[in-house]
Amino acid sequence: MRGAALRGAVPRAAAAVLAGFLAGAPPASADYESARKAFEREDFRAGISALRAAAHDGDARAQNDLGTLFEDGRLVARDFGRAVFWYRKSAEQGYAEGQLNLGRMYRGGLGVGRDEPRAAHWYRAAAGQGAAAAQFFLGVMYESGRGVERDPVKSWMWFHLAADQGDEDARFRRDRLAATFGEEERARAEGALRGYREATDGLGSEPSASAGSPAAASPAAPRRAVVRGDPLVFRIQGALIDLGYDPGERDGDPGPRARDAVRQFETDHRFRPRGRLDERTLRRLRDALESGKPAASVVREIQTHLRRLGYSPGAIDGRPGPRTARAVEAFQRARGLSVDGRLSLDLLRLLRGAKG
Repeated sequence: MRGAALRGAVPRAAAAVLAGFLAGAPPASADYESARKAFEREDFRAGISALRAAAHDGDARAQNDLGTLFEDGRLVARDFGRAVFWYRKSAEQGYAEGQLNLGRMYRGGLGVGRDEPRAAHWYRAAAGQGAAAAQFFLGVMYESGRGVERDPVKSWMWFHLAADQGDEDARFRRDRLAATFGEEERARAEGALRGYREATDGLGSEPSASAGSPAAASPAAPRRAVVRGDPLVFRIQGALIDLGYDPGERDGDPGPRARDAVRQFETDHRFRPRGRLDERTLRRLRDALESGKPAASVVREIQTHLRRLGYSPGAIDGRPGPRTARAVEAFQRARGLSVDGRLSLDLLRLLRGAKG
């Protein structure tokens, strides 16, 4: 963290976010820039509001920073589940800090079931972009054989890459490991490092993930659509789409489809169905997104498709219970997918196209 640039009165959570602002990232969105200025003047309420707006508009850095706030719990109520939600959004866009943080949450079992192979996947993605901390943790995992097959040569290589960036712990572990190598193992390690650098110009990662692993596809670029109508309506439409509803085209223009989608959302979440496109609705939509829980209508459609395909999700009731989770796992296993039992829009898209 760049502590010299931060005032001592700033709480640790705000300091972590400010450090991200000061890290020389690409040009900021307007909301992200507003958040930076608000945090600098210690107007945390305005900063958090602007940060949420940037995160919901697809800014990967804002998503990572919002995850940091939820993990820390000093400026907002601590919520590891929401931290994971935002780290995942950031990581899936290819942002190295988000990938590192998501890997750390999987490794520690914070806000998500402990899953060391998945942690290794996200560490590897961040390490491939030159994140020294991720390279160090990959070295630790290859040295111990936890989450990956034990491989002292790969462990040495990742420690070496982190040590080259000034990580003293990595340098100590690299040298300690090297002292156990014989001539053949030392030659293999040096050859692996040389081949890695030649193949990746010093930054790339190991071979790409298989199709069944998380985020195997190329990360999408942050969403940057043009707002043609009311910016508030535009954000409401985007949140509805992210939750699996159909408000029509995301154009910022209020219309009957958008209002019907809001009413469906309100009914699913046991609010009085008003159908209004206002700030109150946007807050509720954002809270629903950050909870990571799929809408009842999405769960019902997932359950319907699972039953159509011969699985047993239990009652078609829109509730993500254990029988539905087991049916999802069975579907994922049968299709060669990563098995996690999670109900999501990505899963729904797969089910819609699946044939029995």
